[in-house]
Amino acid sequence: MFLFCMPLLGRIRINDGIDEYICDAEQHCAMLFGPESATVILDAGSNTLLLMGDRSKVIRALNQRSGCDNLPPLAFRNPMNRDDPGPAFFCSVLDHTIDIFSRNPRVAGSPVLAAQYEEMLLTAMFTCLPHSCSRLLETLPAPQSVPRVVRLAEEHIKANAEKPLRLGDLARVTGMSVRSIQAAFKRYRGYPPTEYLRRCRLNKARRMLLNAGPDTTILSVAFACGFASQSNFCKCYRKQYGERAMDTLRHGP
Repeated sequence: MFLFCMPLLGRIRINDGIDEYICDAEQHCAMLFGPESATVILDAGSNTLLLMGDRSKVIRALNQRSGCDNLPPLAFRNPMNRDDPGPAFFCSVLDHTIDIFSRNPRVAGSPVLAAQYEEMLLTAMFTCLPHSCSRLLETLPAPQSVPRVVRLAEEHIKANAEKPLRLGDLARVTGMSVRSIQAAFKRYRGYPPTEYLRRCRLNKARRMLLNAGPDTTILSVAFACGFASQSNFCKCYRKQYGERAMDTLRHGP
C-alpha cells in the first residue's frame, strides 16, 4: 500500500524507513511509497487526511503512461511543501475529489465515474508530486507516439535479456536498419538499446534475489541474467537500486 499524508490540524511525525521528519498542518504533505515498516505518529489533537491505495496499481499506471516497464524504482521526495505549485495543485485535486464523493454518494457506486476520478488522481500524482521518475517522464513522449520499431525491439530484448545483444537480430525483427533503430531509441527513449537490455537484466536479477532459495548466490544470479562478471553486476545493481545485491538477497523472503 502507499499512503499520502496531509495534516489539517497540528502536526505528524513520519519515519519512512530511511528518514524521520515532521509535517505541519497547512505547510507540508508526504507520500509514503517505501518500506512496509514506515510509521506515522499523530500528535495529540492533530487531524490528518490520509489517502491509501495499491502500490502495484500505481506502478502499472506509471509504466503505461511512460510506455516503459523498466523505469527506476518509484520514490517520492518528502516532506513536500504545500506552497509549491505541484503539491498545492495535487492537494486541491484531492480536496475536490473528496468533496464530490461526499456530496454525491452515487459517484462511488458508479464504476465508470469512480475510474475517471482515479485516473485524474493518478495523473496529478505523477505530474505534480516530486518523485524519482519526474524528470524522466518530462522527456518521454506519450505512449501511443512510440514507434513500432522501438516496441518490437524492446519486446525482443526483453524476451532474450540473458543473451548477448546482437543489433543484427534487432534489424531482422523490426525490418529496420541498425542506424534507424539506434536513432529511434535515442529520440523516443533517450537511451540506446544496450541500456534497455541492462535494465531488463537488472529487473530480472532483482526478482531472482527477492525470491532466492537457500543455495542462490550473487554469482549465479549475475550469470543467469547475462552479466559477464559479478563485480560489474554488483556495480550496476547498486547504481540502479541504491542498495547492494547482497543486501537484497539477505532481505528476501
